[in-house]
Amino acid sequence: MGTPAEVKKARSNAKRDQDSRRVNQSELNKDPKKMVVPKGILILLCLLFLESVLSEFDASCPCIGYEPLVLGVRDEQLSVSSWHWAHNKSCIKSSVLKGWAAADLDQTPWVEVDLRENKLLGGVVTWPRGEYKIQYVKTFSIQYRADGQSVLEPYMESGNIATFVGNENKQDIVLNGFHEKIFARHVRLNVLTFSGHPTMRLEILGCMKRVLPYVNNEYTSPALCDTSAEKCIRIRNNRIRVQWKGIVSALNSTNLVLSGKFMICNFPSTIVGIEQESTGCKVGYEQCKIEDANEDGKCQVWCHLKKWQVGQPFNLLILVTGDESTELCSVETDLHLWSPGRSVITDWDSFIQRIKQV
Repeated sequence: MGTPAEVKKARSNAKRDQDSRRVNQSELNKDPKKMVVPKGILILLCLLFLESVLSEFDASCPCIGYEPLVLGVRDEQLSVSSWHWAHNKSCIKSSVLKGWAAADLDQTPWVEVDLRENKLLGGVVTWPRGEYKIQYVKTFSIQYRADGQSVLEPYMESGNIATFVGNENKQDIVLNGFHEKIFARHVRLNVLTFSGHPTMRLEILGCMKRVLPYVNNEYTSPALCDTSAEKCIRIRNNRIRVQWKGIVSALNSTNLVLSGKFMICNFPSTIVGIEQESTGCKVGYEQCKIEDANEDGKCQVWCHLKKWQVGQPFNLLILVTGDESTELCSVETDLHLWSPGRSVITDWDSFIQRIKQV
């Protein structure tokens, strides 16, 4: 890369030459020999000196911290189909042992929470009645709607309305992690089957902390987490560089979907890697597998984590090369702080501390 003085001189010369490129090719580290992946898995990258004009970028910023949302809501944020005696809507909170209970004649019991604003939701947790009676919800479905929408949408999996398996006894705390992301203000749980009586306590896990990417070595704005509008990074000097630092997954693999304009979904035009080691300016990355774009023009990416990386912060790098028409518009990830699907939480307080402190 040259000494700092040489780099400074190269930059100064480039600025005086209006017909030349604004950034010297040596500063871009364009030597193709340095992009060779030894044995197909490891890339050695040095710091890239990029000067790129950043437009807004539509990224689903990965969540690295969740919090319980229901415990802190006010009674006016809760709605229920009915209630039985003293088991009113305020009893839906996990701190109230007796729990919410539907009326005896209620054939379609449900409870709904207004979160007051759109939230990225990762799952729901259910408790049985905490007193001596054996009462709990066995199965349920979820509906939701974002702020401004008028109709509740059912939570779907594989094209079908999902049925969640809740409690199976009077002591377990059950987490149902969402396979598909929910971005909503209103969440309704519909009771399908129950034991003894439709009685339960409920918690919803919402994202409290997202990790923002560095785009062309510059830390970006929280606005990049807004997926409501199309936003893209335009390529400049033949390259786009996006890096996430400190993202976390509870699984040993993660998938990404890259969307953009005139992108080529193969190496070396598009590179995605997980940082493994670094020595000086050389950073080692294990390359993720990229599949050629399908009909929708999106690049499908599969990344494998080492055993020691699961549940621990790691860094992810995306490099896109192309011409002036190339743009990167969104990066969707399926990172999870817990395994999707049903699981039993043995220690609620420890679980909450773990997903908050990531």
